[in-house]
Amino acid sequence: MLKPLRTHARLIGIAALIIMLFLLVEFAGDGLVSQLEFQRQAITQGEIWRLFTGNFTHFGDYHTWMNAAGLAALTAVLFWYLPSGWFAAGALVIPVGVGLGLLLFATDVEVYRGFSGANYGLLAMGLLLALPQQPKLYALAFCILLGKIVYEQLPGYDVDYLRDEIGVPVAVEAHLAGFCSGTFIGCLELIRRRLLGRASSD
Repeated sequence: MLKPLRTHARLIGIAALIIMLFLLVEFAGDGLVSQLEFQRQAITQGEIWRLFTGNFTHFGDYHTWMNAAGLAALTAVLFWYLPSGWFAAGALVIPVGVGLGLLLFATDVEVYRGFSGANYGLLAMGLLLALPQQPKLYALAFCILLGKIVYEQLPGYDVDYLRDEIGVPVAVEAHLAGFCSGTFIGCLELIRRRLLGRASSD
């Protein structure tokens, strides 16, 4: 079922708010960024907010606008079917999943900035939540996304393809962590819907 226009407005508003946050942090300068970025040593010393806030910092203007464009694109893809409440919840929870994934499983990553991992997670979650409305289309899109994530983890994948633009390798570990977080949330909600459907039919 298509969403009412007010729900579309909320979805767009959430995406716009996140993009504005990107820009505010970037334009505030390196002082604020250094206090918010994912820093492994600082996190282990108690600055646990960096698990979340690191996702909203970037390596310069190009990196900021690239992730803003990615967020805008996934919002457009999921515009008709992604509930705004789930979009907001995902934007809060998935970045934490990215931070925890890096902290626990990507021990060679000392510093991380960027929303790309969260973008992958939001896209994975949104595609799963849209499956009941467009099963074939969104199942195919999810499989393509999964294929890209797997490809990025293969030995020999070029993580330096954006080094000239952002100055650092692409953090494919964050992409994986975000994808897994979004997939987990999406699957939980699909299971909940199925159980509720069974309960109502009994």
